[in-house]
Amino acid sequence: MPRIAPLVTCVALLLAVPPARASEPDWYELHSSHFLVYANVGERDARAVAWRFEQARSAIAAMCPWARVDLPKPIVVLAVRDEASMKALVPSYWEDKRSLHPTAVWFEGPNRYYVALRADLRDESQSDSRIPQNPYQMAYFAYIHVILQASFPGALPPWFSRGVAAVLSNTIVQEDTLVVGAPILTHVNLLRTHQPVPLRTLLAMSADDPVLKQEDRLIAFDASAWSFVHFLLFADNAARRARVDTLAALLQNGIRPAAAIEQSFGVIEKLQDEYGRYVGRSIFQYQKNSLDATVKREAFPLTRMAPAEAASMRGAFYAVTRRTSEAQRAIADARQLDANAASSYLAEALLLDVTGQQAPAQAAYEKAIAHGTDDAYAYYRCALLSWPANDDKETWARLDSWLAEAIRRNTRFAAAYAALARVRAALTAAADTSVPLALRAIELEPTVSGHRWSAAALYLTLRQFDKARAEAQNALKLARTSEEQRAANDLLASIDAARTAASADEARAREAADAEKQATEANARVTACNGGDAAACTALVPSLESRCGDKEAGACGMLGWLYENGRGVTADATQAVKWYRLSCDSGEPRGCMAFALMQAHGQGVPKDVSSALELLDKICTGSLPQACTQEGVLLASRQKATDLARIRSLLDAGCKGGDTPACDLLKSLPYRQ
Repeated sequence: MPRIAPLVTCVALLLAVPPARASEPDWYELHSSHFLVYANVGERDARAVAWRFEQARSAIAAMCPWARVDLPKPIVVLAVRDEASMKALVPSYWEDKRSLHPTAVWFEGPNRYYVALRADLRDESQSDSRIPQNPYQMAYFAYIHVILQASFPGALPPWFSRGVAAVLSNTIVQEDTLVVGAPILTHVNLLRTHQPVPLRTLLAMSADDPVLKQEDRLIAFDASAWSFVHFLLFADNAARRARVDTLAALLQNGIRPAAAIEQSFGVIEKLQDEYGRYVGRSIFQYQKNSLDATVKREAFPLTRMAPAEAASMRGAFYAVTRRTSEAQRAIADARQLDANAASSYLAEALLLDVTGQQAPAQAAYEKAIAHGTDDAYAYYRCALLSWPANDDKETWARLDSWLAEAIRRNTRFAAAYAALARVRAALTAAADTSVPLALRAIELEPTVSGHRWSAAALYLTLRQFDKARAEAQNALKLARTSEEQRAANDLLASIDAARTAASADEARAREAADAEKQATEANARVTACNGGDAAACTALVPSLESRCGDKEAGACGMLGWLYENGRGVTADATQAVKWYRLSCDSGEPRGCMAFALMQAHGQGVPKDVSSALELLDKICTGSLPQACTQEGVLLASRQKATDLARIRSLLDAGCKGGDTPACDLLKSLPYRQ
């Protein structure tokens, strides 16, 4: 049941420094259901850290049933024994004199999420049970913020993301109770002296609002966002709690924040009045829950780490937090302790990778794999760094093996599924082996633009243009950076260009198929026509006229032959001459020869033997042997002795060109000229 708690006016000091131990303690590795803990504290405290995080995760899942609490990357908690250990792990906070010395910090590495915290602190309920305060609020805030970003498409309104994260960041796991939503005293004290941001202004602010870039304004904004979300979750005995779930569903469906608020809670001005009264009160409500009895700290597997493994672990953390010199020293220490430690090669690969040295990074990842690393990211990143620029099947097969191993080691590794989908498409071009992998990536991380982009690229490879365009549009809608927007727009342009090219190819293929069909049918009619089928000849005429109109010389010549011989049409010398002339003009030598012969005999055209001989001589020179023969015959018909040598030469050319009648005529000529 909700518990009414009075406010207090001071904040307990959270950064007290416990006495340092004299010697470097052992490190332990502990696995719970959802967290990996590395701790240089005793076994009892290491188990307590994992148990508290598991209980807090259960509370977040219960409070926000719409949240995707299962993240794609492992969450690693580095629990250190005191401030000295914290300083050694995150020295930058001590190097900057303006920075507070944190009790907990959150980092996102390429392979894991990291929380580094001091395990020696406890919530302040020990000294003031009325207002418990989580000493790890900032780490919890970041953790919850990542969950929220994974739960919603696009950018969340900052009042919602920062407000929910702030409220749940003060989740406190006690020995027998789970406290959720206890007031954050820094926010309460600020609101005692400053009016909260008006509700319409708060709801209208976007993530790129200049106000949120100014530290003092951001502090005021966070206090207002926290108090408004606290009001929605806990005011009036949590009367509005269910409508927060409605609000979350509307935001997940892309409804604008102000509209989503009004659909969930009614008119904003009325809500402003209720909220104003809540903030002005002297008491706040929060919730105490029972612990999750299924989470048992004694069941967590715990092992003492080998010194080389502990050094490698620190080296990897230094690498992802870009502490190059510390990372190099830790890696060197690990390598000296155990030259075959796979974790040392992984730490080295991460360091090289984050500093832009991709070729040596790839080599280091391959060494980590060869030495037996259990880190899924090593296999995934090694595949990406080996991505081929051409259709190299052997390389694609190697990538397939690495990515499949990455998924085997982390079944929630969405990016590995997306990459493997593209590899399978390159290997087989088969939808059934690639599309399910792309859809699994989207299922695991539906709010990530890159997975939609990968699916669109895959569909483009498979030439499924409608699906490709739909996913590219989703990628654009989900884009959170200008780079993602450009990538989505470029892919949309590529899809449209490929669709246009494919349509043109299909049109050309249809035209070619139609032309081939027509040619086959026409050839069949020509064969039948040549065999004496008058109906086939008649059927040829419309097609031949059309083709002749398109300057197809052979079609014109065929028409001339039909009209000259009365095949399927009434014999008509004038029409024959017309079509033979068109055939000749379009460059067909046989059409020219036929026209010349009709001209020589005055059929359908005035008789002109000289012009006919000139035309025949021209095409004879162009290597039409029959034209040479016909020119010789035409000269012979003049019966001039002076033509005999020329006639012999023409018939000889025809004979040598393969025209058998020329050979026979050549034999009949007188031997002497």
